[in-house]
Amino acid sequence: MLPLQPDDSLAGRIVAASIRHSHWLCRHPDCVNIVYVEGVDEQGCEVLRRRDAFDDLRVLLRIASGGRPEIVGAWHATTASGRAAVETPAEPEGAPRLAAGQHRAWVIGRTAIGTELEQEALIQALPLLVTRDADRNFRRKGDPPERGIFLIDQHGGHDAPRERVGGIGAGCLVGRSQDGHRSFMARLREDPRWRVNAAHLFTTSILQAKQVAS
Repeated sequence: MLPLQPDDSLAGRIVAASIRHSHWLCRHPDCVNIVYVEGVDEQGCEVLRRRDAFDDLRVLLRIASGGRPEIVGAWHATTASGRAAVETPAEPEGAPRLAAGQHRAWVIGRTAIGTELEQEALIQALPLLVTRDADRNFRRKGDPPERGIFLIDQHGGHDAPRERVGGIGAGCLVGRSQDGHRSFMARLREDPRWRVNAAHLFTTSILQAKQVAS
């Protein structure tokens, strides 16, 4: 395998954090790694995470020649449910939120968000570990864990306002811009692992801003 050579760039800091937390990284230069960093903007600067806002970053990262990390694409996103799902959850246990860490559970497919048109997305295919926001405070701390199929997909946010996730997110990993989401999916379809196996399971990491701080 290529030796990893992380630098002080955002890509390098993400890789360094992944190594510290024993997250697996695909090192083939034509493959991409999916990472969400909570509480940073597109420049990798830490931002105050607000309730019901797109204050996270969806990143596609590859390992280029010499083990150098590169960001292929980065878009505003959220890993948390919107206000509607948290304050009036569909289930009494509370809205689910994907646990921080690394998960392997998604295949390329199609999903529909409420009354919005169907879109291409990453679809949950295996059980995932979540926390249930039983106290409805938009935070994981103290929330009970649960593992299962929760329809936690990775889809686009139909260009929702940056400050309002609203009903577009109910536990899913959502990229705010629909054009950005189309670019995200197009790059995943170029991944050689998917090109040889349409049932390929994609891996995704969830990191926090403090873990990638410069």
